Amino acid sequence: IGSMIESIVRKLVDHQIEIGTLSEDEREIYLYGYQMLMEFCINIVTSVIIAVIFSAYMIVIVYTLAYLLLRGYIGGYHAKTSLGCFGLSACMLIIAVVVVKGMIRKDASGWILLVEIVMCPIIFRKVPIPSENKPISEKERVHFNKRVKQIYVFEAILELILWQSGQCDAALSVFMVHMILFFMVIADNGMKMIRKIK
Repeated sequence: IGSMIESIVRKLVDHQIEIGTLSEDEREIYLYGYQMLMEFCINIVTSVIIAVIFSAYMIVIVYTLAYLLLRGYIGGYHAKTSLGCFGLSACMLIIAVVVVKGMIRKDASGWILLVEIVMCPIIFRKVPIPSENKPISEKERVHFNKRVKQIYVFEAILELILWQSGQCDAALSVFMVHMILFFMVIADNGMKMIRKIK
């Protein structure tokens, strides 16, 4: 997928330079911008396909919005290729849909609240997670940590409101985003411990 996207984007930018819409100096900026746009569109189309296959429109919409709000700030593993990113994103969405659809709802609000209370301080302390593929400065780290806290609290409150109003699938979708974030933090700590042992 990655090389196909690059090929299409290159042809588009070459054509725009040829007809005078863009200058040669703008090539790299537009190559990057179009590639990001195409990857975003492919992810949206994939999300729609997953929603249709699983009849999970609300789950996919809420999960995707909650995830996108946090993902830019949390750091952690970033795939080296667009295909890797696409594959991981699709797998995480499918897992979230399957778990939400299969989760028992009876008396779940109590344990969900308990799990959120346990996860919250760990996530707040550890994010943003440093990444080799996307390094951040100390100033960015402080800013990203603050943004994650604000968004996470907003989403947790929204999750409770959704649960109380009977929108269990939507509430569980937000919860799944927070669980995935928590596991990203735990996985990062595990990898650091393994590197220290080696």
